[in-house]
Amino acid sequence: MNDIFETPEDSQDRKRKAFQKELEDLQEAERRMEKEFQTRIEFPKKTSDSLEDDFISSEEESMIDSSENPGLVEKMWHEAQNVIIKRVKKGHIRTSILLEKKTYLKAASNTRDSKFSFKDATKQIFDIVDDWAATEGEGIELAISLWELNESAGFHKSKKARPKKV
Repeated sequence: MNDIFETPEDSQDRKRKAFQKELEDLQEAERRMEKEFQTRIEFPKKTSDSLEDDFISSEEESMIDSSENPGLVEKMWHEAQNVIIKRVKKGHIRTSILLEKKTYLKAASNTRDSKFSFKDATKQIFDIVDDWAATEGEGIELAISLWELNESAGFHKSKKARPKKV
């Protein structure tokens, strides 16, 4: 419900709650499926551009190579990716996390704002993932943190910044 008296903060809070509800519904549906079938269906890996693997796509590779310190940026990228893949089981939550991560990194690399260098954006993602892992939080918490990061930076509004769905 959009209220003509709704403040931007109220609007962002409403959007965050809707995103969180959607993730919780997906998480519950996954739990019910697992319980019902008692087995987990493993789908084969997609192409090397899959969000689910630790392979750096050619698009990400060019962003890393053009950063100020490609070696450090690549290491932070792999560390964040590995923590996500190890700590969050396959499914909608992990896919949401990886899409939010990719949205932020892609948008940060496309902006002309000097505070959003790809190195700094990768470091920010790495720090968020590292802090989340240290608290042993649920995957949904990380998904919401990354969603809020994109929302606060205005990257959800930019169609150009959004990654292609895989």
